[in-house]
Amino acid sequence: SVPLDCTYYPEAKLVALIVSLPSPHAPFLPEDGQSEPHAAYSYSLAGIEGAKDNHLDRHEVRIISPSTWTVLWSFPLLPGEKGISIQALHLKDYESGATVPMIAVGTSFAAGEDYPCSGRVILIEVTKQENNAWAGRMTYAREFKGPVTNVTAVEGYLLLSTGNRIETCMLKSKRVEVADANILFTLQRSAFYEGPSLITSLNVVKNFILLGD
Repeated sequence: SVPLDCTYYPEAKLVALIVSLPSPHAPFLPEDGQSEPHAAYSYSLAGIEGAKDNHLDRHEVRIISPSTWTVLWSFPLLPGEKGISIQALHLKDYESGATVPMIAVGTSFAAGEDYPCSGRVILIEVTKQENNAWAGRMTYAREFKGPVTNVTAVEGYLLLSTGNRIETCMLKSKRVEVADANILFTLQRSAFYEGPSLITSLNVVKNFILLGD
């Protein structure tokens, strides 16, 4: 596998990273059927690319122990989905007021130049299992109309860039009545700024946001 981006998760002294690895070909998810004909054709072509030689560059998120370099947990992305950015951060839960450590992942999905590029934000919570081992849990994912090129935090908000736009999102928790009493999270968009071109870098200094395009 080839590491693409990584971040340090200090609460558990672990490293989270995005890797690319060769895998057997897998079809894309079905197209929604609402695209124009040439866009749908582009999506179909991208979905069968690599089928002849049964090859697909698959991306996945891994959590590893830097002391032993063993993989503690992994989360495969969708076929054709590419991981772009990953960041360990602290978000404020605007339901409980608590500060929640999270790993945020930004992805993109491109299916040819005639099909609109999209992306997702994936939130991962790191927890201890019954055997005292660390593992991850995907708690939330949301699709955006553009590649999510950067993820970070500012003043307790999730800050992300998607295409030429930066957005802040509020984290909100909701407990569900199931056997393991999991807490689910959602993101609510709160503010945005649109730049003139694709935003490629994003950093926060105190409460100032620095971006490059």
